[in-house]
Amino acid sequence: MDYVISQIEKILKNERERLNLEKQEYRKLKNMGTLVIRNSSERQFFCEKTGKKERGITRDKTKIMLLARKKYLKNIIRQRETACGILNAAVRSLYSARIREPEFPKTDLPLYLSRYTQAEVDWLRNSGSQNHLAPENLVYTAANGIKVRSKSEKIIADKLTEYGLPFKYEALLECGGIRSYPDFTVLRRDGGQVYWEHFGLMSDDRYAEKAFYKMAAYQKQGLSIHRELIMTFESDIQSPGLIGDIIEKSLL
Repeated sequence: MDYVISQIEKILKNERERLNLEKQEYRKLKNMGTLVIRNSSERQFFCEKTGKKERGITRDKTKIMLLARKKYLKNIIRQRETACGILNAAVRSLYSARIREPEFPKTDLPLYLSRYTQAEVDWLRNSGSQNHLAPENLVYTAANGIKVRSKSEKIIADKLTEYGLPFKYEALLECGGIRSYPDFTVLRRDGGQVYWEHFGLMSDDRYAEKAFYKMAAYQKQGLSIHRELIMTFESDIQSPGLIGDIIEKSLL
């Protein structure tokens, strides 16, 4: 539901911006007359009508185009205002009908799985081997209850949960004889898997060296950027809305 609302809001924002530009342009042409086109058996005549008077402008191509543009703008502004009203009403209706997930008390059972289909639950339970290195660094709890290693990973995990996308944290990936543990393995809507690596400490030389090695390994494995592999950095986390945009473009 949140995804649908966000998409309609983006369309509405774009339509309002275009509407404002069109209204600004129309105001500059407002005091001009109306384009009138008259046909005879031999030729076509163009006139500018102001009040009850008409003035021939057949030879004034610039004036003809400006009056045609004015007519177009008047029509499209009316249509776009109607569209914006419909979209705005749709957003309000969707917010009022927004699905609110039940709140469960704290429990050892993975009740967060209730948000997923049975096929998605089966995929999650078939996690295979996971990274057991330095479990003491798993200090941040994501919205779905799993432990992650950084605030940035928590932001990504929470966003994936918000969009209803099942994911595994640091699950084993074996490809081309290379073993790795991507930060997130995400199940796309179409059933495909996407691996998400977040490189958060690139200012540290040792970390950066390992990160570049990992990037090269993924490239060697033949993973396609955006289609099968997402890579983000701290600057991406600091950009409002960017993680959501990445999810919408690459995972939905």
